[in-house]
This record gives sequence, C-alpha cells and structure tokens, in this order.
Amino acid sequence: MTRPLSLLSVFGPRTGPQSTANIVRNALWPIAIVSIIHRSYVLTTNGYITDDFGPVYRAVSNFRRHWAIYNEHFN
Repeated sequence: MTRPLSLLSVFGPRTGPQSTANIVRNALWPIAIVSIIHRSYVLTTNGYITDDFGPVYRAVSNFRRHWAIYNEHFN
C-alpha cells in the first residue's frame, strides 16, 4: 500500500539521490534570473549600447530624464 503524496511529504527528507535533470534545473534557474536582470537593467543603465540600438537608447534615456526625445533634423 502506498501513501498519497501530501504537501508535508514534499518537504520531508529525500529517499534517494536527486536526478541529474533536477540538479541542472536547480542550478540554471538562478543563472537565468540573474542574466535577465543583467540584460534588462544593468546594461541599459550603464550605457552599453550597440550602433543598432543607439537611437532607441538615446530616446529612452531622454525620456527617463524628461528631455526632448525627437530633436534630430533629418533634412
């Protein structure tokens, strides 16, 4: 007879070693979260920009500083 899986049994001691997939998954979640924060906040606030996104970066920076966004004249 097997016991039903309850909430308390999930937090109890393990009966066997973890699988490799569980170890890799547990290691990669923090790395994924830190890389998302790094790409979305740290790189944008430090000014690391490429030439492709230069105008977009300047527009966002000007918007955050409450400056005029479109001040270029392409005549």
